[in-house]
Order: sequence, then C-alpha cells, then structure tokens
Amino acid sequence: MDLDDNALVFATNACAVAVAALCPLLAVAAAMAGPTVDYILRARGEKTAGFVVDAFGRRGFPPLDEEQKAELVPMVYRIIEATRQGEYEHTLKVLAAFIAGETGQKVPEAGNFARMAKRLEGLTQDELRLIAHIAAMLGPTRDWLGNASYNLDALADRILGEGALRSNVVAVRQLKEGIHELAGRGFLLAVEMPLIGGTQTSYQPTDSLKELLDKAGAAFEKVQPVEVS
Repeated sequence: MDLDDNALVFATNACAVAVAALCPLLAVAAAMAGPTVDYILRARGEKTAGFVVDAFGRRGFPPLDEEQKAELVPMVYRIIEATRQGEYEHTLKVLAAFIAGETGQKVPEAGNFARMAKRLEGLTQDELRLIAHIAAMLGPTRDWLGNASYNLDALADRILGEGALRSNVVAVRQLKEGIHELAGRGFLLAVEMPLIGGTQTSYQPTDSLKELLDKAGAAFEKVQPVEVS
C-alpha cells in the first residue's frame, strides 16, 4: 500500500460509516415525504464524503497513526451532519480540505475542526471569494508576523478595480458587508488607525484566518477571486 493510500482508505471507511449512521436519522422525514428525500440526502452525504477523500488525495500524507485516526472520525461525522443540515457545497469543500489539513498535523484535534466549522457555517460564495482575494494579497509566504493590514481603499482597489470606491456604490456596499461578516466570524480584526482629522479603519488577518489558510489553503486556490457583483 502506498503511503497516501493509508489515509485515503481510512478516510473512505470513516465516510462510509458516517453516511450509514447519519442517514437513518432521516427515516421519519423520508416516511412523510417519500423515499426520494432519503435518497437525495444520502446522495449528498456520499458526495461530501467524496470531497473528504479527494482532499486527502490532494494533500498526500504518510500512514495515519492511531491518534490521527481517532481524531479523523468525529471530523467526518461533523461534515456529513453539516451536509444533512443543508450546508452549501462550496463551504463543504473548504471544510473537507480543512479536515485533511488538521489530520496532517503532528497532534490533530477534532475540536479545531468543530470551531472552524462554526465560523464557516453558511459562508456565501462572495465571502469565500473575499477570503481568496485576501489570501492572494498576503501572498504565498503569508508574512503574518508583518502585521498585514488593509483599509477599505486597498481592498476595493484590489477586488473591484481602481476608482471603484468612488464610482461603484453598490459593489462597495457589498464589499463592506462581506468585510463586516468576515470580521464577525473572527477572520479579520478591525483596527482604528488615528489620522489627522479623524480615524481610519484597517483590517488585519487573525490567527483564525491563518489557521484556515494553512490547513485549507488549497481549497481557496481553486476559487476564482472575481469581482463582487
């Protein structure tokens, strides 16, 4: 067995068990709405399981030890449960990448995944793209110790194009809402910077964003950081 196969096989088995264990909970709903409901939700669970296996395949790890296996199982259950509750597919792909990243840590902790899952719950496609933009601005080295900080002007120029702050009121409003949402989720820290004649709000990446990009950065590389519409 190849080194990567160990992780893939265990992830596949854990996903299969999670799908089988959670889908029967839908028996009452399926009985009321017909067999199609159970079939659709089971299919969604299996699709999410595929995201997890694919994430392991992309990362590539040596054989899982017993501690890694023990931490992987509750993470898989959690993502399948999120699927059952109707989480967005684009968010599930990020969570699957995070599972692979967390499992690859020297000391993995399922609790880290549970906390990140709460932060990402209901993440919209535009918010996902905003994170991808910020990741691109930070660059591949992500100089976190440099206290990277961006004001609205810098973010608007990078995402919407130069001059958008003055010419595209609707898009700037959406951008502000996205920034506010990410700050509320703990991915950005709003800092008031004193200036002559007033203050200016700048936004700094947090440790939570660092953790997300370190463990699930590959998922954001696939997101096209297009303009907020």
